[in-house]
Amino acid sequence: MTTQITKSAFLAQQIGENFLGDYRELVSHFNSSDIFEGVNSFLKLNYTNDELQAAPLTPGAYRQILALALITLINRDALKPIVADFTESGEEDLVKLRRVTGLDLDLIPIPAPAPPTAEQLLEAQVRQDFATLPSSKMREKRNNDKKYEATYQRIADTLGSSVTSLTRAGA
Repeated sequence: MTTQITKSAFLAQQIGENFLGDYRELVSHFNSSDIFEGVNSFLKLNYTNDELQAAPLTPGAYRQILALALITLINRDALKPIVADFTESGEEDLVKLRRVTGLDLDLIPIPAPAPPTAEQLLEAQVRQDFATLPSSKMREKRNNDKKYEATYQRIADTLGSSVTSLTRAGA
């Protein structure tokens, strides 16, 4: 018996394989049969047959449906991970999936700020020294360190004056 596959079913299969390949690190943390059963159930509960047949023919629509299905299953703990913690690549795939769907964007971890560069640290030191050291100590540091002097010269206009103005009482 020969089974004829429709264009929509063929495209859905291709899109599904590409989708799983794009999120392979995330998907590898779950039992594959649980993913297929869960996504299949999600699709049956949330979409009509006509919608599912039309989606692969609309650019990006079927991928979006698959993304919504997968992130919903993960968020609702309908899929249990095989291991407790995701790998870094798995976490990156999860972040990518959240961004694609727009769901639970607040769960995306904020990357740690980059540590200050040597130039930024030196500039901070010059600013701190300018504010706290006597001018003789500042001059000594500038004379003994070329980078320190170059940084001082570069930011000198932004340091401000430490001289305060005096006003006459009652004037």
